[in-house]
Amino acid sequence: MAAGRALAAQGIYKTYRLGNEDLPTLAGVDLTAAPGEFVGLIGPSGCGKSTMLRLLAGLEAPDRGQVVFQESPRLGAIGLMPQRDALLPWRTLLDNVALGLELGARMARPDARVKARAQLAAFGLDGFAAAYPGTLSGGMRQRGALLRTFLAGKPATLLDEPLGALDSLTRADVQEWLEAAWLTFQPTVVLVTHDVDEAIFLCDRVYVFSRRPGRVVAEVSVDLPRPRPKAARTAPAFVQLKERLLKELRGDG
Repeated sequence: MAAGRALAAQGIYKTYRLGNEDLPTLAGVDLTAAPGEFVGLIGPSGCGKSTMLRLLAGLEAPDRGQVVFQESPRLGAIGLMPQRDALLPWRTLLDNVALGLELGARMARPDARVKARAQLAAFGLDGFAAAYPGTLSGGMRQRGALLRTFLAGKPATLLDEPLGALDSLTRADVQEWLEAAWLTFQPTVVLVTHDVDEAIFLCDRVYVFSRRPGRVVAEVSVDLPRPRPKAARTAPAFVQLKERLLKELRGDG
């Protein structure tokens, strides 16, 4: 492995056993994410993208190949946010956000609440500290979950379709919040998404996976200036990148 890679997977194979049959899920995947880089994984449903995140997080082991994180063990160093926000319904928004600091940074709850409260306004959550998750909109819940994830202070964060349940308008807004959070905290991020526009808007590089068993069929750099406003989606460079990624997904890139 070359020096300087925050997160790297090399020659990853993974097969699951379903009853009496084998289900090959990943077949020789190589990918890297440099320190502070935002990397996207896109591909057909069932191609192994979420499996790849679990392997990167150390929640599962590959059948063959290796995952290396900053040349050191990964235990506790990587955060994983699933599709659902997973906010605890019995805790206020502030206490849900502070949980990332309590668990990730081992911070005492009073100190964690002070630090979390200071970030609420930047995430459009000012005035909702005492609100419970059931009273918040989907977009606010996701922003709270994202803030909790980044406040945990993990050097790398894995996001598995975190905005997939949102409507298109709310999703576009939260994408801007997510980019702003990443620019503020600068972790290494690997994002799984089915949304090509989302991948281009958020990522520095995008890996395109084939159908199962998943393997990387393309690696595309996104050379667009940051921060990226909503208007960037209609820029010629954005449209060209989208056309290229769609061709790769169709298999005629």
